[in-house]
This record gives sequence, structure tokens and C-alpha cells, in this order.
Amino acid sequence: MSVYDKQYYQDHKGDYNQNRDKYRKKNLKRIPLDVAVEWYDLLKEYCDANGLKVNAFIKSSCEQVAAQNGYTGFAEYYDEKTKKEE
Repeated sequence: MSVYDKQYYQDHKGDYNQNRDKYRKKNLKRIPLDVAVEWYDLLKEYCDANGLKVNAFIKSSCEQVAAQNGYTGFAEYYDEKTKKEE
């Protein structure tokens, strides 16, 4: 027996999409980033070679540069988030 029920999925796909969209609207903010195609290709090549996703690499790089410049906001954010999960 398959765990995947195609009919169930089809019947509830709209609910899933609505909930996902509500979550994204409430909790996420998109940051458009325009780069030259060649630059993106280099970035993607680096990320692929190191087992990283481009989005995660960009976020991590922002956090590292901010920390190097003395900004503690990201560390405080993660500390607070960890406390809430406990």
C-alpha cells in the first residue's frame, strides 16, 4: 500500500497552498538581488562544489560580515529563537 494518496492530495492541495502562502506573507520578506549571469554562475559553482545552497550561502555570508563588523543582532536573534524552542 502506498502512503501517497493522489486523490487526497488533489482534494487538499488548495488548503496546503493557502496555508503556505499565509505563512510566507506573515513570516518571510523577499530580498531581490540582481547580479550578472556570469557572477551568479560563479556563485552557483562555488556553492555546488561545497555542498551549499545559494540562498543559505548568501544568508551565512551576510551574518559573517555583520559579525566581523561588530554587529550582534543575528546572534541575539538565534539566542532568542533557541530560548523559545526550549
